[in-house]
Parts: sequence; structure tokens; C-alpha cells
Amino acid sequence: MIGRFREEVAAGVWYRDPGSMSMPTADPRLLRPTSGIIDVGVAADGTHFLIGEHRLTAGDLGTMLVHDPRLVDAPDAALRVLGCGTAANRGLLQELADVTGRDVIAGDRYVYIGADRQAHTANIQGYTADGRPMLPHRGDGAWHIAVPEARVERPAMAAEVRPPGEGVPAAPEALRAAIDAEEATYVPIRGGSDGKVDIITLDDVPQAIRKEMHGRAERPARIEVVVSQVGQAIGANVARAMLDPYAKGAVLADFIDASGAHEVAHILSGFKGRRDAILIGLLDVLTANSDRAARNLMVTDDGRFFAIDHARSFDGDRITIHRDQPFASNFVGRRPDGLFGWVDNPLTRQDVDLITERLQALRPEFERHGLHAEYEVMMDRLYQVADHATGDTPLIAVDAGPAARLGHHFGWGFDAFQRPTTRPSTAGGAGVQRPSRGG
Repeated sequence: MIGRFREEVAAGVWYRDPGSMSMPTADPRLLRPTSGIIDVGVAADGTHFLIGEHRLTAGDLGTMLVHDPRLVDAPDAALRVLGCGTAANRGLLQELADVTGRDVIAGDRYVYIGADRQAHTANIQGYTADGRPMLPHRGDGAWHIAVPEARVERPAMAAEVRPPGEGVPAAPEALRAAIDAEEATYVPIRGGSDGKVDIITLDDVPQAIRKEMHGRAERPARIEVVVSQVGQAIGANVARAMLDPYAKGAVLADFIDASGAHEVAHILSGFKGRRDAILIGLLDVLTANSDRAARNLMVTDDGRFFAIDHARSFDGDRITIHRDQPFASNFVGRRPDGLFGWVDNPLTRQDVDLITERLQALRPEFERHGLHAEYEVMMDRLYQVADHATGDTPLIAVDAGPAARLGHHFGWGFDAFQRPTTRPSTAGGAGVQRPSRGG
């Protein structure tokens, strides 16, 4: 079962129902990691843990966790089990601690991921007109902790698991070949706001673009590379890019045989419903791009849009910076309350699921470039994009079928669970309570 249903995420592990999809409130891939804690994403109904059609006891789940590679590699970490109502059943919580030999933290009410990408536990406040549960920004329940009665012998070997999903797009070999060619010629084309730009040619045929940042600045060069990788991951038309291996603060990118979109700048908004425009807009909102004007869009002879120049991505984190950008209005704009913010977008749940999987796989690449905070900004924005995805025709996940179940929190059937009649003594869910032994 570990190999079939398990997925490793930044914050821990997710035992996922393969026939379901999740709102961002129930997607552990969006959960922000907590130092010293391994989060366990699993659905629960207050008496059992639910994985696909399997109903597991605390002993079943605990045994799986003991052999999980993530836990084997972190013997001193506590567990936070996200299943709804786990802590309301004190015996269930204590059995998990005893079987795993670890401190186990769990919520006593519905458990979900808030817009802060932290785990919360609370009662549902009501339901929207389309049936979505209304979950408070801050939990009104409490987190409880159980400590094991005795130490548990750790397994010598962890269980085998599935390899991770898609990784980083390979650096284009043609770019490296272009710069290594002795007969390469550098033709300057312009000095932009970020630095100087040359076309690398062989026999007068353009092969690549080289962009050297002002002052050989490394951060914007690294941002150019990772944003190109994000664009490729989500299916947007972008130039592939890599760092210049011979010069600090310089980038090599594909030469795009196209012309600037400035000639059609006055009518760009009329194209915003096209797939290529939607995905460029998605790239811009995910990466907080503050410089997507018409001059940084290219149009090919067959009419396709390509996005270039991403060095000013992650330049601030206000969604208002996208107010005047041509394609971002698919994701941000004027809401019914008159305020500017996130709006419903044309992505489907299948699209969001695939995008989340691919962006999660890029985390090591962001970290390799020292862009830890930028990755978290992107995932914060992905949460909002996912929360507002209302499309019915997939743009990216065209082969994905419909989901058998859509999760809004870490449990189903939990409505039927008999909750405790007394409220926990920790107000606002801010603390962690230790239940009595054997509860």
C-alpha cells in the first residue's frame, strides 16, 4: 500500500486516494514545511483512516508509517496526522503514538490547509451556494499531542516507494553547443533595462540569445533560468534558458524567430482567451512578474505568443502589479466586491493537479539557485490560482479523466462522526494539548 498510494511532498508524505482530486485546502503538496515535524496527509472519519477504498485502523496506519522512508530518515521528527477528527478519539491518537514510537500531533475537528499554507483545525462555518464548505482563516479547534508509552525499534530498511514525478527540464544542448563553437559570432541587438543582449550566430544563422545582466548580477540571471523552467512545466510558450557556464550573471536562451508584440499592443487584451495567452498570464501571476509589457512578448509568423525576459519576476509580491498586464486578467482583476484581487480562472481541477505536481518537482532547482523564498512565493500564488480554478475544459491535462471525489479537507464521512460535546480549552487553536493516557 505504501508503494501504491504514497506520494512524498515537501512537508512530509501524502497517502492519496488515486481516484480523487483536491482543492488547495486538502492538497499537502501546498503545505508549508514545519521544522521538526513530518506531516502525514491522510483522510479520516474519526474512527478510521481512509486511503482509496481501504479503511485502516490506527495500528494499520502506524505500521505503514514505521516503514515509510521519510520517517526512517528522520528518526527524531514528530508526526502531525492531518486526518479529520483524529484527536477527538483519544485512543486512536494514543495508538498511533505507541505504534510509531513518536510524538503524534492531530486536530480534533476538520483539518485543512489555509491560505497561509499552514494546517488548521476547525468546524465548518457553512456552505457556499455551490456546496463548498466554508472554512475559517484561523482554526477554532485545538491540536493535541500524544507521546508513546515506549520506544519502538526502527526498521533496518524502509519500504520501497515510487520514484518522484517529473523533474527539471533538461538544459538545451544547442545552447551549450552555440557558445562552445569557435566560429560563433556575437551580434549585439540592444541594451535593455536588465542588461545587454547579443544574438549568437553560426554562418549568419541565429542560434541562441545571450543576455548579460547589469553588473553581472547573479540573482536576475538565476531567476531567468528558473522562470523558464516554470514556463515549460506549465506548458507556456517560453524560451528555454540556462546559465552561461563561462560568465557570472549571464544567461543563454533559445532564439525565437518572431517579432515583438508592440505593434499589436493596443489589442492584446482581445487575445486573452487563447490557450497560449492564458498560460503566459498564469506564468506571470505565479512568478510575480512585474515586467510583462508588450515589449516582452513575441509573435511568431503563425500567430503564437512567446514570453521573454523574466529577470524582473519575484520583484515584489503584490498582485496589483499585474493590473495592467495583458494576459494576467484571466487570474486577477476586479472582484464583485469592487476590490482588486484573485478572480475565477479558466483552469480545471485536472490542470491544477498536474501543475502542482510539476511545480513541486522544481523545488530542488529553486533551492539549488538559492531561491528558497521565491519558491514559497510561487506556491502561495498557486494556492490562490487553485482555489479559483473553475474551468471545465482542460488546457494542460487534456488526457486526465474526471475525479471520483473532490476533497475539501482531510476527511469524508466526518460529518457523521460524533464530535465531543465540550469545547477544547485552548482558544483559537493556537496551542497543542496533551490528552490523558488511554483517553
